[in-house]
Amino acid sequence: MPGVMLRPQRQAIRLNKVRLKNFRQDSIWISTCGMKVPVKVRRVFNRNCSNIRPENRTNQPVIPLKSTPILQAKPLTMCYHVSNERDAGELEKAFKLPVANSEKFKPHFDFVGWEKPYLPVISKENPREIDMYRWRLVPAWVKDEKDFKANTLNARNDELFTKNSYRSSWMNRCLVLCTGFFEPHYPVLEQDAYESWYIKPKDKPYFALGAIYQSFKGENTVSIVTTDASPELARIHNDGRRQPLILTGDAARTWLTPDLTKEEMSNLMLFQYPDEMLVTYRTLDNIFHSRIDTNVPEAILPYQRPKVDVLGLFGV
Repeated sequence: MPGVMLRPQRQAIRLNKVRLKNFRQDSIWISTCGMKVPVKVRRVFNRNCSNIRPENRTNQPVIPLKSTPILQAKPLTMCYHVSNERDAGELEKAFKLPVANSEKFKPHFDFVGWEKPYLPVISKENPREIDMYRWRLVPAWVKDEKDFKANTLNARNDELFTKNSYRSSWMNRCLVLCTGFFEPHYPVLEQDAYESWYIKPKDKPYFALGAIYQSFKGENTVSIVTTDASPELARIHNDGRRQPLILTGDAARTWLTPDLTKEEMSNLMLFQYPDEMLVTYRTLDNIFHSRIDTNVPEAILPYQRPKVDVLGLFGV
């Protein structure tokens, strides 16, 4: 199947730095970014997931929503998709804060982390306004971003103080504001076929996700913190069993406290948003597929099974 594209995380592998594990001998091989990658790769080391710049992507057309391909590769198991379909005015009204750099605010039904979008953020540095930070943290020690290969869209809570990409940024805490996020669910864990699920708050319009940020060449870049999943989110995200750190009330306000210690921050990352305060449902298929434009209203609506023409099957 030459020429089939995967989502950018599958393209994020340099030929001379690829390290794959846990794939079967009978894996289907497809062409992406000028190299061949097995569809049934279970995981790719995060440090080998490069930042894919638009000019580095293969020039292949995006498949329209109505012509969904059968092929679905197993997506990486982290939080790389969030929604924010409301405009800046609604955001200001909900949080009673002004939006700075509002020209960078672009409503989307599905923000894809690999595209490095700008996300609305409240930071400990300036908690009296909502600013726009670029998704994908770039450490201050990086000289040229194109040479920085680590995948920093998410920061695991158990690596945040020790991993080279994050250990100088843990004190820079912020809240990423979004209306929901997406996770894959596998009806059969041993198989690659998955469903796309959408998670949103039950009684309010926005989530506040715990995150860390770092200024890079005058621009703030951000990484969403992930933790062990709650029972409901572990049921949905049954492969990775991870979730973004969802904060609310006192927990959210404490996250922005300037002088939190590592111990206090570690304890705060154990906060678990109540499952009963979540709305979860299956949504549009192929949210994690690179060749499908999922920035459509259907992305955040409950899944509707295509109608089957039963009589047509029998030629009636």
